[in-house]
Amino acid sequence: MKPIDIMKVLDLAQRARRNGFIFNPLFTGDAGLGKSQICQKWVEEQQKRNPKFFFKDLRIAYMEAPDLIGFPETEKDERDLVRTCHRLPEFWPTDPDAEGLILLEEPNRGTVGVMNCLMQMLTDRIIHNYEVPKGIIFAACINPDLSLIHI
Repeated sequence: MKPIDIMKVLDLAQRARRNGFIFNPLFTGDAGLGKSQICQKWVEEQQKRNPKFFFKDLRIAYMEAPDLIGFPETEKDERDLVRTCHRLPEFWPTDPDAEGLILLEEPNRGTVGVMNCLMQMLTDRIIHNYEVPKGIIFAACINPDLSLIHI
């Protein structure tokens, strides 16, 4: 696949999402190839159609699980029981009709806790009791891990 084909794959992911399917593309290639920039260019094209088109670039290697799921806190429920809940991180869109792209940068370099959060987010489209809006798609860009290549 050529780097310019990234836009076609993102179009396909968006169409799949509109039809209720989950398709989370993973783009892999050498550093400096332009994967992330092409994704950002695709977002700019979407924003011409919809100025509210959401974009968030998450650098997974720098994150810890609470960065994705929120910090825990306690609150009382309707029966006065103290329950643990999580504060919603600021980057998650709260408009149920939001359209956009959340780009995961280097998810292969995340901690085990972060990868577990990503698994629920990418497969179930939920994080605890937060539901990802239907119009949000996920994509990821990674560079190959050269330490795993044996010659």
